[in-house]
Amino acid sequence: MNVLEIMERTGMKDTNLAIAWIKDAVTEMQSTVELDIDTTDQSIVDGTRAYALPPGLVSIISISVKNTTNDTYERIRRVAGELLLQSDESP
Repeated sequence: MNVLEIMERTGMKDTNLAIAWIKDAVTEMQSTVELDIDTTDQSIVDGTRAYALPPGLVSIISISVKNTTNDTYERIRRVAGELLLQSDESP
């Protein structure tokens, strides 16, 4: 099914709006189903609170920190401090 068929079935006239809604739907589906799981390693820098995330990231499942004394990864259970939340309003 292509965008034109979806627009015809829903009675939409605005192509850009239809594409934006389709992209939102795909993003919503990706955030609820764990199909494409990827692991990324980053080094912790003293005094740094913010780190760059991959551009295609939809959600974070867990964050672990390597314990250098016994070479195991330990999950971070909660966020310390204030959370910075931003809403994505781009179509």
